[in-house]
Amino acid sequence: MPWPAPNPDFNSLDFCVWGYMKSLVYEHEINTREELWPKINNAATVSFNKQVHKCIEVNGHHFENLLPKVDLFVY
Repeated sequence: MPWPAPNPDFNSLDFCVWGYMKSLVYEHEINTREELWPKINNAATVSFNKQVHKCIEVNGHHFENLLPKVDLFVY
């Protein structure tokens, strides 16, 4: 199988990913630095997995519009 062309939809910093990740990380209160890292790691994994599954679902076509919309400024 030939290597697929670069897909801009896999740019993990694109289309509000930071806002979405922040909403996952701070869904529950964090009290220590030790609690923070696993939550960041999990949020990144969840976000990337959603992108991969959507890309597969649409056979590599544009899928940004199919991902959940999030607020860029989640506090």
